[in-house]
Amino acid sequence: MNNLQKNKIQEELDSLSKKEQKSLKKVTFDQELVDNNIILSVRHLKKYFTLGKGRNKVKLKAVHDVSFDIKKGEVFGIVGESGCGKSTTGRTLIRLHAPTSGSVYFNGYRIAAGNRWNQKEIKWTNVRGKNKIKELKEQCDAEIAQFVKKTTPDQTTINQIKNKYKIQIDNIKLHIKETERVQKEKIKQHNYDNKHVDKHLLTKMQMIFQDPIDSLDPRMTVYDIIAEGLKIQNFAKIQRDKVTRKYHKLIQEETDSNKKEELKVKCEEEIKNLPSYKDMVASILNKVGLIPDYANRYPHEFSGGQRQRIGIARALIMQPDLIIADEPISGLDVSIRAQIINLLNDLRKEFGLTIIFIAHDLSVVKYFSDRIAVMYYGNLVELASADELFKHPLHPYTKALLSAIPKPDPLFEKTRQRIHYDPSQHDYSTDKPSFQEVSPKHFVLCNSKEFDAYKKEIIEEDKKAKENKKVTRKTSTKKTVKKTTRKTTSRKNQTKKTA
Repeated sequence: MNNLQKNKIQEELDSLSKKEQKSLKKVTFDQELVDNNIILSVRHLKKYFTLGKGRNKVKLKAVHDVSFDIKKGEVFGIVGESGCGKSTTGRTLIRLHAPTSGSVYFNGYRIAAGNRWNQKEIKWTNVRGKNKIKELKEQCDAEIAQFVKKTTPDQTTINQIKNKYKIQIDNIKLHIKETERVQKEKIKQHNYDNKHVDKHLLTKMQMIFQDPIDSLDPRMTVYDIIAEGLKIQNFAKIQRDKVTRKYHKLIQEETDSNKKEELKVKCEEEIKNLPSYKDMVASILNKVGLIPDYANRYPHEFSGGQRQRIGIARALIMQPDLIIADEPISGLDVSIRAQIINLLNDLRKEFGLTIIFIAHDLSVVKYFSDRIAVMYYGNLVELASADELFKHPLHPYTKALLSAIPKPDPLFEKTRQRIHYDPSQHDYSTDKPSFQEVSPKHFVLCNSKEFDAYKKEIIEEDKKAKENKKVTRKTSTKKTVKKTTRKTTSRKNQTKKTA
């Protein structure tokens, strides 16, 4: 972590009140994430929804055991078919949905945590422990019965047998109590983190919603929509407090009374020169390619692309570090899609943003993202860099998605074979799958048998690629030789004619 990042974190902490600083100190903080420049860390995230009532009650596993880390300035793409849990993941990260289980860390602080796994751990340790105690008691009674049958009953040996099993039972009971204590402490910490997370920290994470029509209030003007977050967070007061704190330190350190007066005047001038909400809205509208005069209009007066730009402006005005773009181009034309993607790219470079880009079109995600995660039915099935994923698609579902990408080539489209993914092709009855690193920074959901097969597949594909390169080089050299021979023969013929 460099000095600029340390100063930025210190400024953010200084802007909080003493009460907020005390509560934030007790919130779980992972220094290792900050040192490794990781802005967002998701660990075993689960989000379940309950459907129906009574006997018809069903749990829908929208997101199941999702884990990934995102570094600062990175564009992380999440791709998959409709209903696979992409949007639910994004909404859970920004705390629009409470996680069922798992943790979310943002800028080192835990901002969301679920308790389901801890509650299940308490429940099943009790169940397993009670069953084990029952088994041990039965074994004890059986052993005493056998001993009595064989020989004359001796109380000392019977007591020894009972003591032997009693020690085991006591150890199980201690284990149950210890797990209950540990898990209850963790649940208590999770609840504390969820309640006492800094609100100003959460404003550094913003979302661009999928449908610009539904996400914009039709009864509010563009100015009210964009400035709403600033008003709720009392952004003007926060900026004034930052300036006053900065000059208050300088005034305390200064001994000369005249210089103190000068600093006070400077402080007042700087507070006066702070931009108003109207100025901030006008400047952000310019940055997203809209005219400041549009601030007094209503959402129904704009096209789809313009509405999406308003949504981007609403997210950017809060000066975020991370933006979750939930399919921002799905309902737009091809030309407007390109404009929005280019706009997001320019804004990312200008503001140093980190973006989670959610989409179902792999070709668009490849152009815009540094790394891509493929989701299927709430699970991450593959995670790799954009180039690596297109070069070595390993999971059958990823191959199916890639085969669905059309190309502007009629000859290719005639011969293109569409791959259909069938989940029953995986045999997970005995060997359960896990998210494993098949090659450096390339993770796939697979079991041990599939893991070996995927490794072989990468080696074979690399061999084929090398052979194809050699063939292309040979053909290119042959063509160059033919061209040179033609040129030399034509020159000789010309010299003969002139002679």
